[in-house]
Amino acid sequence: MDNSTGNSSLSVLAGEEEAQEEAGIMTYRTRDIYQIVNFVVLSSLIGIFGVFANIINIIIYFKHRFHESMNVSLLGLSISDLFGILTMEWFNLCTNPLFLDTGVPIHPMGFQYATGGWPHVTFTRITCFITVFIAIERCLCITVPLKVKRILTPKRALFVVLGIYLIMILSLLPAYFSFRIGWEFVEEENRTLYTLLVSNEQMERITIAGNFVMQVICFFGIAGSNFMLVYALQQKTKWRQQGAKGPTAKATVRGGAADHAVTRDRKLGRMIVLLSGIIFLCYIPSTVALLVQLIEPGFSMLGRFRNSFFATWSFVWVLDAFNSSV
Repeated sequence: MDNSTGNSSLSVLAGEEEAQEEAGIMTYRTRDIYQIVNFVVLSSLIGIFGVFANIINIIIYFKHRFHESMNVSLLGLSISDLFGILTMEWFNLCTNPLFLDTGVPIHPMGFQYATGGWPHVTFTRITCFITVFIAIERCLCITVPLKVKRILTPKRALFVVLGIYLIMILSLLPAYFSFRIGWEFVEEENRTLYTLLVSNEQMERITIAGNFVMQVICFFGIAGSNFMLVYALQQKTKWRQQGAKGPTAKATVRGGAADHAVTRDRKLGRMIVLLSGIIFLCYIPSTVALLVQLIEPGFSMLGRFRNSFFATWSFVWVLDAFNSSV
């Protein structure tokens, strides 16, 4: 081996070691594998199914009209799931190697972060809070069935759902004040590209902290509302079974009607608890990821551990796609 070949090999090894060090604990190649498998393949395929499923749900809820507040809430839930998947699919498209090889002088990761990442997170928060509202609504239907239609009219449910949308969208604004678009040399591309630049790190951390707090509130809201729902179902079941007891034929008829009502309430309760449980489990990884971002500033899109950041969120994306498609 001559000196030139040896020096070339050493330069390549040194470059790889430098890239490994700057990227943290994960190389760019490993990150790309995770992104292709999770972003481009898994979450995209699951998301396509979710788009059609949510469109069908939206059509069904429109056909049922809005005579009941529950239909309004479920419609709002399906719309947030649909837009959550659409923003996720755009994010995944920017990760696709075919898109990256077009030669356009932009850094897709920066644009996908701003136009797909944060909007997707916002719609997942909307989904979470609407789920809490639906659980509370169902709980009221069981505990105060004669008053619930006066308490929760379709118009009031609409105001609540729109309020959730408005608050969550407004909570996104600080994120857009934390960065700007400009030219920068991108190491992994080895060229200067039009990309996302952090202009206010403090504002970005405030946004991350706000999202973490929102997520924790969602968790407590889901846990609390489902606990109340299960407790209300148990109390209602006992009351109906006691009222159905008796030797007369009327009692037998009442018993059959009570059993039917109990079965119906149990099915609805189980469905809501199941959906809430799926949301709870699917959002745990994203909550942990947000907490790590707060503790370690380098765990971010432009930080030292950016490769680990994108690899971690690629798994979160798969769970989000599954949750929005259920």
